[in-house]
Amino acid sequence: YDGEIDNKYLINNGQLLFAWSGTPGTSFGAFIWNKGKAILNQHIFKVLPKIEINIEYLKIAFDMQLNEIIKKAHGGVGLRHITKNELEKIELVIPSINEQNSFAAFVQKSEESKAAIQASLDSIKQVYKKIIAENLGGSN
Repeated sequence: YDGEIDNKYLINNGQLLFAWSGTPGTSFGAFIWNKGKAILNQHIFKVLPKIEINIEYLKIAFDMQLNEIIKKAHGGVGLRHITKNELEKIELVIPSINEQNSFAAFVQKSEESKAAIQASLDSIKQVYKKIIAENLGGSN
C-alpha cells in the first residue's frame, strides 16, 4: 500500500489489543502485540488506557474477566463478537501502579516456572519413551 496510514491504525510492540471477534481461547480476547510495527485489523480494538497502567497487568485483568466478556458477547457456536460499547462496560479492578507492577512480575515468574516444569516433564517423557523402546526392542 502506497497511501498514508492514519496513526490511529498503527500498532507497535507492547500495545495492548483486544480481538473483539473470534473464538474464545484462541483468537478472542486481550493480547499484547510483539511482532513489530503493523496496521490494525478491523476485528481488533487498540486499547488506549486513560490512566497510568501496567499493560501486562491490564491484559491479566481482561483475562480474569474473559468469562463475563464472553457472556456479553454474541455470535454463533464458537465464534463470538463484542461491541466496543459492551466492552467498555466491563469493570476491571485497577490497584495502584506499584501493586500492578508487583502482580505482573509475580505472574511472569509463575509463567516462567510453569514453562520450566513443562520442559522438565517433556524431558522425563522422552527418557521414559526411550527406556520403553529399549526394553521392548530388547525383549524380541
